[in-house]
Amino acid sequence: MPNLAAGGQNQEGFLENLGILIGLLVTDGYINPKNYSITFTGNSEELQNKFKELLEFFGVEKFYERIDDKNVKVTQVKNKNLVNLVLSYIPTVKTKDNTKITLPNFFWKLEKKKLANILKYMFSADGAVILGIRWHKFKKKWCFVRRVEFSSKNEYLKREIKHLLEKKFNIKANCWKRGVVIEKKDEILKFQKEIRFVPGVKISKKSKRWEGFTKNQILDLVCKILKNKKSYFSTRIEIENYLKSLLVVDRVQGSTG
Repeated sequence: MPNLAAGGQNQEGFLENLGILIGLLVTDGYINPKNYSITFTGNSEELQNKFKELLEFFGVEKFYERIDDKNVKVTQVKNKNLVNLVLSYIPTVKTKDNTKITLPNFFWKLEKKKLANILKYMFSADGAVILGIRWHKFKKKWCFVRRVEFSSKNEYLKREIKHLLEKKFNIKANCWKRGVVIEKKDEILKFQKEIRFVPGVKISKKSKRWEGFTKNQILDLVCKILKNKKSYFSTRIEIENYLKSLLVVDRVQGSTG
């Protein structure tokens, strides 16, 4: 277990790594305090590698990997010291029901860049960038649906994320039933500039249109659409062709997000 320095960069680095670990556990992880086990699930190689890197940082040498019955990768470790450390900062990481959950106080005290890195991992694990098209029944035209989401049904966690975005980054967000949503143009552009997603993390099979693209690629595409200010289209073919033209330009420029 690394030593927590009394102050300065060492302490900041320790807390940043602890914050990322807590963020991954709150989103795609689980702690069982009875047998001192920590479990992280997900098929993103980037997030799994980061989780194992954090285990090494906190002095854990042995962990177990398997594929569950849903074909999802599971990494698990049993370590009393690490479990006690995490739970000393956040009493529970359980979010499946409406258990009260409060993110650690040090989240609010970290410098913006380090907090942004923590949120980057949380949004990459349990967040999404949405880009679709719909018919605007009042304007009688086609338009884009675009937003950034953090998925959670836990009311306490949603409020925590919303307050962090607003107080630390001046990003206004709304709490929906399914999570925290960033919808307005200026707020999405702030998210792109200040936080983003972890490079390489891809959109899952749940999205038929964007599966295989990285989340950052589609985030950048959304922001390109917002900056171009072309919002409404007369036909579905027109809006789809416009979207395809932006994708071609994006690929030519070699965006890897």
